[in-house]
Amino acid sequence: MIERTVRRTARPGIAETARRRLSATAALCSVVVVVTVAAGCTDPSPPGAWGEVRGTASSLVPSATLRDWVSYGDQLAVLRITSERPRPAAGRDGGGGLVLRQVGALVDSVAWSRPEAERLPEQLKITTTEWASGGDGRGAPTDDASSPRLAVGGRYLVLLARFPDGTWAALADTVLPYVDGHVRLTDRLAARAAHVEAVDAVSGRTVEEVARLLERTAPYRVAVAKASLDPIERYEAVEGARGP
Repeated sequence: MIERTVRRTARPGIAETARRRLSATAALCSVVVVVTVAAGCTDPSPPGAWGEVRGTASSLVPSATLRDWVSYGDQLAVLRITSERPRPAAGRDGGGGLVLRQVGALVDSVAWSRPEAERLPEQLKITTTEWASGGDGRGAPTDDASSPRLAVGGRYLVLLARFPDGTWAALADTVLPYVDGHVRLTDRLAARAAHVEAVDAVSGRTVEEVARLLERTAPYRVAVAKASLDPIERYEAVEGARGP
């Protein structure tokens, strides 16, 4: 959870607004979690050898193009889902509704890294959401249109970024099924790919081919100049350079 609050006398910028959203998400995690592939809060237990994945960052930084990926992403990795366990949302009485699900993942390989990025932990804890099927508090499997359900035994190509609160998050539309050595989109994801340039570009490719695509893609010049900043601040710098 983010403890510090950024205060400015001027109108809040992108970075400050995004941080407020992060703080609000952390504060409300016991009440509501956005239904995305990994939206929600980090596990409160000490991470140890595990890294914490807070969730998708769809409202924080853009990820529609490969240029967005290399400007705001930190690590592109193949994750293998190894475990799952239900986590009833705090304050629920088992009467149905939103149920959390914690997923364990191992990093099979890192395909691409931003030069200045922090190292990705070898193991990750990911909190996802699903809808309870009834009063027993158990969740029914869901598959959001923009992201697949993380199935135990499955492998996924994921673009992750390290955010100001110290957690990792998958950028929106960058959690993609990786089957038989290729990015294989579900029907829903394939339909969405028609509107998301980056997803369409990597569909059907091997992880090595995706890595080469990213290596050939130039990030925004301002993002390179501000490489030491977190993704939100880099985004604000890029947008600020474009002017009104």
